[in-house]
Amino acid sequence: MGDWAPGTTPQWVREEVSNGVQALIVLRLRNPPAADTIELTMDVWLAAIAHKVSIEQLDAPRIKEGFRRFFVKAREWPAPAQIIELMPPRKPLPAITHEISAEQRLLNKERLRKLAEGL
Repeated sequence: MGDWAPGTTPQWVREEVSNGVQALIVLRLRNPPAADTIELTMDVWLAAIAHKVSIEQLDAPRIKEGFRRFFVKAREWPAPAQIIELMPPRKPLPAITHEISAEQRLLNKERLRKLAEGL
């Protein structure tokens, strides 16, 4: 399947997408993929969704919510894009409030200088 084969997709993405696709199968929607293509279908779903997510703590809930939002109005088997469109945006990360002291800045600069010399 090329460079987007399931082996290159993080396990958490595989689990979330697999759970969603399994639920789609259980719903018995119109126009599902043929039973003999479900593995390939899963590969395509993984490829599509994996490119839209990267951080498990932020993105796993978004994948679940995208599928959940689809389930409430599901009538026909969706394309991955339909689930992606239903995924909520990421919640903003909290702002960093820690101030770095002048002494710590000097120590950090010295560490960076030593690292650069080692290159």
